[in-house]
Amino acid sequence: MPSYEFGPSTRSRKKLTTAVFFLSLILLGAVLFQTSFFGFYKLFGAVPDLTLVVILCAGLFLGDRCGGVLGLAGGILLGALGSFGISLLPLFYFLLGFFAGSIGKGRAESFPGYLLFLSIALGYRAIMTIIYASMTYRSVNFLTLLWRAVLPELLATAILGILLFLPLRAICRRLDGRNVRS
Repeated sequence: MPSYEFGPSTRSRKKLTTAVFFLSLILLGAVLFQTSFFGFYKLFGAVPDLTLVVILCAGLFLGDRCGGVLGLAGGILLGALGSFGISLLPLFYFLLGFFAGSIGKGRAESFPGYLLFLSIALGYRAIMTIIYASMTYRSVNFLTLLWRAVLPELLATAILGILLFLPLRAICRRLDGRNVRS
């Protein structure tokens, strides 16, 4: 590689491209499962945000580029399949994946570190739910919104986020070329 070229090496670009491709398939499955299965069979009366969990793990375990690209793709997919009107989801998921990768890469390999980032992401997701409810309905009772929409969604997403931590970490480590058992 010439000394004037500062970009990533060809090998790391291929690794990143492979990781983004396989995680895109996982993301597509998560979006379809979230909008179809959990659209009919709600967990605690709400649809858990599987897309958030996949994008958070991609950012935390593979870095800001992978997290940002998958976040943008996941937001566009969810906006196309499950929302109407103005969609803030591509921006939200892009920022989630990018900042999770830039702030948390290497810090959230352990379960407590992941739980910290998951709780922060769930807090921002609660704010997004409140914004969407405020844009959709003319009058919003804040306590009813918290009790019937925000808290069930957070609980369902947190439970599935905890259950998916080990499989997603193993997949991301395999895609990153690290040993799964370390």
